[in-house]
Amino acid sequence: MSKEHRAGPQVQAGLLANPAGFPLEVHLFEGSKAETTTVIPVLSAFAQRHGVRDMVVVADAGMLSAANLNALEDAGSGFIAGSRITKAP
Repeated sequence: MSKEHRAGPQVQAGLLANPAGFPLEVHLFEGSKAETTTVIPVLSAFAQRHGVRDMVVVADAGMLSAANLNALEDAGSGFIAGSRITKAP
């Protein structure tokens, strides 16, 4: 159900995984927090903590924003972003 129309509380979970799909970190956020505001801070902190310099981010349409794609590109990260053709930047 859309988070805008839910009566009860809701949370979001963010998962960072390695290329084999093994979970590396899980983050929880308030359900009212926009996904576009959580991606870059989580990835930046993870990269800094673990000395990661080469990362490919796979994101769905909820995380897709021009600012996030620009930030990933500026950081030298690759990305695969799923989106509807009408919403692609």
